[in-house]
Amino acid sequence: MRFCRFGGRIYSHITGFVQAVDGAMGYKILRIIGLVVMLMASLLSFAAPVSAEAPSWSAVPIPGAEGYQLGPSGVDIRDLAVAADGATIYAAPGDSIADKYVFKSDDAGISWVAQGVSIVADLVAVAPDNADVAAVARKTIPSAYFTTDGGITWRSLGMIQASGGSSAREIYDIAISEAGNGMHYLAVAGEAVGGVGNVWYCVIEAEKPEWKETGSLPGFAMTRTIRALSFSPNFSEDNVLVTVGETEDKRANLQVFSFTSQVWNTQTGFTGYPVDVLEYDATGQVVSASIALSPDYLAGEESSRIAFVGLTVNGDEEAGGVYRIGDTAVESLLTGVNIHSIAFDGRVLVAAAYDGNTVYHSTNPLTKVPTLKSNLSMKGPGGEGRVVVAWMGDAVVAGTSGDESAFAISRNNGLAFNDVSLIDTMLSNLSDVAVSEDGETVYLASDDGNDLSLWRRASSWQRVLSQQDTTGYIIRLAPGDSKTVYLAEKDGYSIYHSPDGGDREWSMGTSLLTVQDLAVESADIAYVLNAEGHVSKTFSSGLGWSANVSTKLDEGTGYMIVSGGADILFAGSTDGYVAYSVDGGSSWQKIRQIQSGAGRVQVVPDKDYASNKMIYAASDSSGQNVMRWQIGTSTSWADIFKGNLSDGIYGLAAEDNALYVLEYNPGIEQSTLWQCLSPATASPSSASWEARATSTTTDIADPSVVFNALPQALKLSSGGKLWAIKTNGTNRLYRINDIMTKLVLQAPEDDYIGSVNRVTGIAGDITFRWKRAFDATEYELSIAQDEEFKALIASITVSSDSSPVVLFVGPTAEGTAQIDFNAGMTYYWRARITQPLFRISSEHRTFQVESLEVTPAVIIERPPPPVISIPPPPAQEIPFPTIELPPQTPPPEIVILPAPEPPAPVMPGYAWAIIGAGIAVILTVLTFVTITFIDRFLIFWLRNGRYRWSRWRRRWFEAKYKTQPLPVADSLEQIEALLKQVTWTMDGPLHLFDAISYPQTVWAKKKDDCDGFAALAAALLQQWQPESRPVFVTAMLRPVRKSHTVCVFNVPGAGLWFFDNYSLRRGHYRTYADIAAEVQQKTKLVCWDVVEPDTLQTLEFHIGP
Repeated sequence: MRFCRFGGRIYSHITGFVQAVDGAMGYKILRIIGLVVMLMASLLSFAAPVSAEAPSWSAVPIPGAEGYQLGPSGVDIRDLAVAADGATIYAAPGDSIADKYVFKSDDAGISWVAQGVSIVADLVAVAPDNADVAAVARKTIPSAYFTTDGGITWRSLGMIQASGGSSAREIYDIAISEAGNGMHYLAVAGEAVGGVGNVWYCVIEAEKPEWKETGSLPGFAMTRTIRALSFSPNFSEDNVLVTVGETEDKRANLQVFSFTSQVWNTQTGFTGYPVDVLEYDATGQVVSASIALSPDYLAGEESSRIAFVGLTVNGDEEAGGVYRIGDTAVESLLTGVNIHSIAFDGRVLVAAAYDGNTVYHSTNPLTKVPTLKSNLSMKGPGGEGRVVVAWMGDAVVAGTSGDESAFAISRNNGLAFNDVSLIDTMLSNLSDVAVSEDGETVYLASDDGNDLSLWRRASSWQRVLSQQDTTGYIIRLAPGDSKTVYLAEKDGYSIYHSPDGGDREWSMGTSLLTVQDLAVESADIAYVLNAEGHVSKTFSSGLGWSANVSTKLDEGTGYMIVSGGADILFAGSTDGYVAYSVDGGSSWQKIRQIQSGAGRVQVVPDKDYASNKMIYAASDSSGQNVMRWQIGTSTSWADIFKGNLSDGIYGLAAEDNALYVLEYNPGIEQSTLWQCLSPATASPSSASWEARATSTTTDIADPSVVFNALPQALKLSSGGKLWAIKTNGTNRLYRINDIMTKLVLQAPEDDYIGSVNRVTGIAGDITFRWKRAFDATEYELSIAQDEEFKALIASITVSSDSSPVVLFVGPTAEGTAQIDFNAGMTYYWRARITQPLFRISSEHRTFQVESLEVTPAVIIERPPPPVISIPPPPAQEIPFPTIELPPQTPPPEIVILPAPEPPAPVMPGYAWAIIGAGIAVILTVLTFVTITFIDRFLIFWLRNGRYRWSRWRRRWFEAKYKTQPLPVADSLEQIEALLKQVTWTMDGPLHLFDAISYPQTVWAKKKDDCDGFAALAAALLQQWQPESRPVFVTAMLRPVRKSHTVCVFNVPGAGLWFFDNYSLRRGHYRTYADIAAEVQQKTKLVCWDVVEPDTLQTLEFHIGP
């Protein structure tokens, strides 16, 4: 739907006509006039500027039960089935959970829904040509259910027994064929009553599906059981099924069944079948088998008949492994390893272990000497064993069983896996968080009381490391390198290191010291501090450690350590002391106690430590202060906090010109973030501190907000984003944005060129103007000669509670605003709030003063007056001519013509007035009727037509876009930036009444009109903050071209805001009606509605006045 904004029209009505029209029509016209009057009056009214709320702590979504990222307790993935669309997956949990569920994902395993079935789902299969056709089966009490609508309904297939045949005693595998004539076969492999192998099948789409058995058909080689089966990938051409079974004489064999001829093996033309895969020890028994056929497998072509078989043989360890069968030739690719599952996409073969979580892969499985390699160390899927693998497009997916089991994805052919969902763990304890400098990557360490999980969030949360029987880890990142991760076992010796964010590589080293804290200087260099106050250094990412060196802190008081740059280290003690090293920990100097009675110390260097040598410290003892020390200069600690802190300090962080201090009050179980601007110059008397405390409503699920993680509870990323984890049982990750937004600069524009007086060479004054933010009352305008604002020429304090803020700066201004700008110079400027003390600033802009040479004064000399000489006139003689008169002529004859006929009479003016009035009445009536019809059509379209059409079009023309991923944003600014990547465009000739596209469609095409912008904005908001509850508000207006759709969402404490195309509109709108009125502006509002973005269900509908 195309909606735009242009200037309005002014309609006038003739008073006489209004009086002449009576009844309902006259009343409607009076309403129109009244609306015009109201709109004109609204032009004279202005709303007072509204300020947003101050930054506050808010919860950051972490892995949880929503969408089954964390699975039900104890959940296993016993079987997996991946549809050909690369997005639909079914997972069978078996009896690992009490509920009878099959899990389904429509987004490639990122999230799941639990579908109830009437049996324990041990096995699952999906049709290769239809993601909605699937089946589940139970092993030990053989039964099967199927669905043809994607799991909305599941239907029983009754007892697995052919008419007059034997029934199944246990089944081990199921599969669904391609459709032939619109019909799918479902086949199950297992063991019949009596201990004889068999395969049963039925037609799913039959009105009454009936089981048929194949074990009694000609050519079948008698087996003890059939363990695995697979339909030919080209079943629509060759109609065959391939099975793996075990015989009574301890052989595993391969057989082929033809649905066309209803016979097995040689009798259907497969010479040499059944094929013996191997013979195993007499005491052994096949307990797991799997089969993968080449995508080119075609029964009629011997060269294409390639199959891979994976086996686990209980009692014969050497028999387990991977086998390749080329028609009848058998080769072992891997032996001595129990294999539970196998998958082949035509390029890469993957095989998964039965006993552990190792996945093997081969990139050359069809060559003469194929090789299989295991996944990288510590990068198998989470879990203990019985790994099920499958291909999902170019990715390998895996499901596991046992403790810490998960659904995992590998993007590198099975070389490394990350767990993404259905993870069998609990975040009982969050031990630490680490954040990249840009805030885009977050690492979170958790445990369930027994096992470690390391989570990473970039676009979404993934578990990048899982280790059992170990807990209590701290995370540190290399400065400026979000991919170099150190994970250290607190009070232990284990140090894990990854150079790629945990994606592929992990190494584990052993520290010489027990870990109290860890400081990372670079990708390879790190330091461990122990509780005794000793430090050990690694140059090899934790693989090797140097001898320990004492920090000179008292024995047994080591508490925390932090890096201040190359070779610069600071350590805090448990009794109020700080020590530092400037030679990479080789030697240390101890500084006096920060305050008497100080406890566990937090210490942090100033952001400009390299130049000012300042550090800050505070302790967890109550009633103390924040202190400052200058290395090489100070002889005592300087108090920089006004008054005393009531409670203990558990974290310090410094960025730019700000210091952050995290305080925790154990009495009320609440935390407070203190912020100090200009800490390098702060004193006990300066009002440079601002506090933002948590409250009992910060966490709606838990009134306590305990930010006291040891040894460092506060983490910082650029742009004033502070992070902390709760440690009081209800474990959550919290963030506060000290810089939530930027001041909006209005003038001068970037690269503005100021004028210079051409005579004096003096630059003119410049007007600076910006919008008010929050409830700011004081600002600082900085003007410098460099982009870093180190060559500062002016810092001007501006007191104002108005919006916009206006300041004149230049040679004629007063006070600190009086500045002589130099001609030809480029200047940088920015503004920031100084009261209240939020670190909210603007971007920087530049302006130039034009370069002109001084024009010298022009002196005009008056020339002397000229001398004028007048010569005497020459002598002149004037002759007198002779005058002669001509003879007189007679007077002309005068002829009087008769008067013309009088003109025809002219129509009186009042007659023309009557005709004109009649035409005006007719035109006005026609206009009113047309407008009434348009209004009724618009009401009908918005109420009945628009969303039905949109849902129909989405279903039939945009289904391919629905599963495509959307970008992830974690702020309104990022959402606004993503929306700006979409181009507004007219959506066809019927742009006023087109469909509302899926947000994925908008993002994929990068163009749409206003309803596309609204759909994309709503989806991004829903991903980021579901509690914002985004909706569409559409106003149908007249003129129709002004009709508009916006995305409206809730901002706690600030009312309703909305995205107008890609622009974010802030304001204290209380109701959706306020938004509709804002969209209406000066037009006629015909009708408006409120719609839920995902389902396009109408929540409210209103007809305008």
